[in-house]
Amino acid sequence: MKIKQFIKAVIFLVLIPIIIYPFNSVFSNLDYRTRQIWEGFYAEPEGSLDAVIIGASNVYPYWNAMTAWEEYGIAVYAVAFPGLSYQTIEGVIDECRKTQPDALYIVSLNTYKSDDLSEWSTHLTLDYMNWGKEKADMVAELSDEMGLDQEQRLENYFPLIRYHSNWSQLGEQDYIFESNGYKSASCYLDYKNISRSQTEYYSPANEVGVMTDYQVEALDSLMDHCAENGVNLMFVSMPQSIGTVTIERINAMAEYVAGKGYNVVNLASSADEMGMDLRRDWYNRLHVNIHGSIKFTHYLGGCLVDLYGFEDKRNDPSYQSWNEAVELYRAEMGAFCLDIEFRNKKRDYSIAWAYLYDPIQKGDHILFSWKHTNDAQGYAVYRCSYRGDEEGGTWYSWERIATLPQGTYSYEDCSSFVPGDVYYYTVVPFSFNEDGEMMYGNFSYGGLSITYKGTPPEVNDIVPDGNGNVVISWDKVPEAQNYVVCRRRPDEVWHDLALVDDVSEYVDNTVQPGVPYFYTVGVATVLEDNDIEYGAYDQRGVFFENGAACPDPYVVRTEEGYLVSWEETPWFSGFEISYEDEDGDVVTREVGSGVYEYLISYDDTNSGNELCLTAFFDVYGENVYYRSDTITVPGGV
Repeated sequence: MKIKQFIKAVIFLVLIPIIIYPFNSVFSNLDYRTRQIWEGFYAEPEGSLDAVIIGASNVYPYWNAMTAWEEYGIAVYAVAFPGLSYQTIEGVIDECRKTQPDALYIVSLNTYKSDDLSEWSTHLTLDYMNWGKEKADMVAELSDEMGLDQEQRLENYFPLIRYHSNWSQLGEQDYIFESNGYKSASCYLDYKNISRSQTEYYSPANEVGVMTDYQVEALDSLMDHCAENGVNLMFVSMPQSIGTVTIERINAMAEYVAGKGYNVVNLASSADEMGMDLRRDWYNRLHVNIHGSIKFTHYLGGCLVDLYGFEDKRNDPSYQSWNEAVELYRAEMGAFCLDIEFRNKKRDYSIAWAYLYDPIQKGDHILFSWKHTNDAQGYAVYRCSYRGDEEGGTWYSWERIATLPQGTYSYEDCSSFVPGDVYYYTVVPFSFNEDGEMMYGNFSYGGLSITYKGTPPEVNDIVPDGNGNVVISWDKVPEAQNYVVCRRRPDEVWHDLALVDDVSEYVDNTVQPGVPYFYTVGVATVLEDNDIEYGAYDQRGVFFENGAACPDPYVVRTEEGYLVSWEETPWFSGFEISYEDEDGDVVTREVGSGVYEYLISYDDTNSGNELCLTAFFDVYGENVYYRSDTITVPGGV
């Protein structure tokens, strides 16, 4: 009987860890980033990493391992967790050195800006760490420091005690975990697509402040620990909106560890130097988005190569998983980050971004335009798309659809579009450096969007009917039950003229002679509440000149000079007055829209000289000009 009980006890003790261990992984803090980071790290071959960068959330959004690999071919993994406290850094280094003993260990000084230590941050750091002496020692030390009771201590060994109620939030990924393979590079939603300006909050500081007692003690402990264990150690800091006092203390820490002989790259006040945009490269005060991450990593990666001479391993067959990871990561981030960003060496941040105009649907094409950008020698046009569905929709990656020369400010996309899909466009200005390499400037990250509504009716004729009316005719669209006829002057937005049923022409009896118009016809659906649901229409429309002409100017001699005036014609976007000066040479002066008079000084022209007015407005991106009759400048009374 005793032997049976002994055997049962042994079996029980053997089975308990086998049962509990997988449940520990399932019933943990449910922060997918922490599990991805640990699982991914343990998957790396022994002795394969150039460096490990350690810290709290001041590390994992800043350091992008995929950018560093693609630009420099260096394998630098971020072991960083939300809220990681500096008290865990020595233990994390010890755990990592079990498989990466010769790697460089880079510690973030930003992690030392606070001495907070909480059960929450401890779980985020430890829950997915492998069981072993290092983890046990960390749990014991941290539990003592936090003053935890026995039950709370057990929660750090067995997270399922604390998180067993999470069962209702679990998904398939929690039970059958698969590493995303991104080598610690971030991919969470805020990091992908949020930009929040830090211009009001980021305060760089060059002064060296005074370290707190805990900072001195903690850094001394870390440096002693690493020196005793032969750890190759260096330090770094990141630009955050944390106030000048805190940044000055980081400067003090950087100066302190440098004085102890350690390499340190202090970037707390170097956002400008790295080309980071305070308006767009952060998603909150403490964390950069993918765009800021790439710029930071490009800069720090270059520093690491210069300081330590890390070799480019992109062509090394034993690092094929890193090349594959880049491809996976690009696919994941492709709708949020352009391909040129990953090649940050080809960037020139002195080239300003182009101002974009909303894309419009022109028939079954999409027309996109932008303003001239100083220093640009050409423009790269990019497009991505989004397709909604019941499962949350699908994003499709940015792709370059055109490379255009200087002086081109529009692009007509003649691709095949899917009705209901949303298409995004952005433009990247570029120039060429001394070596003839194309260097890309700043650009709108998200671009501007348009929802493609299908093929619209095509207006095929606009003609006067001889009675002062205009007849608009169009080709019908299959299955369309109603059409909306719209009109606008060049200075107006579209407005509805009429809702018609299944017909193919409409008579506009409200036209004004001499006023130019644009016409378009769109598909429409009348809903139960008599609201109109607008479908596809050509947003550019068809131009109808309608006898447009430049108004004739009138010239009156006054005490100040010759006052030229003309009829108000608001559809013109501007005017030019041309007249002969006193020497008989023609002088042209431009007058803005909404202005209908201009004073010519007696010193500029003489009576008897010729004068005329030219009016213009935009038609499909080009100015159309109308010239008045020539008149004579009047003589004195």
